[in-house]
Amino acid sequence: MLTEKAKSRMKEMLSQAKISAAGNTDEQAYAVKSLYAYWPDIPVGTRLEEGKIVLHSDGILYKVKEGKAHDKQAIWSPDVSASIFSPIPKSGESGTKDNPITWVEGMETEEGKYYTDAGELYICIESSEIGLYGQPKDLARYFSPVVE
Repeated sequence: MLTEKAKSRMKEMLSQAKISAAGNTDEQAYAVKSLYAYWPDIPVGTRLEEGKIVLHSDGILYKVKEGKAHDKQAIWSPDVSASIFSPIPKSGESGTKDNPITWVEGMETEEGKYYTDAGELYICIESSEIGLYGQPKDLARYFSPVVE
């Protein structure tokens, strides 16, 4: 059983860890994703500054886009608001053929990188510069299936 002093110190350490996590790179963020604010727990009306990372209930980390600071709205969840949030690719996924990026709706695509969705491999043939919705198989302008 923890003493009150130990509990207090643990709360302080967690607070410091959350402050430190704000400076993490996208790659580092997944290693400590539980330190980021959990979307369902953020009160409506809370100010979300650009660059703020949140953990959505789908297990994906999302970042508030540059110039898109806003107050949280119940209807603007990260998984359906590509104009405001960008999903952060999972740690270690470089977008090479041997290490493709796992597709998440709302992602922006980058030409020449590889993505995987539903067990299929795709090459991005055009950068989107906006978040895309749908699956790569249905986004022929941006993806071509890799046939081996």
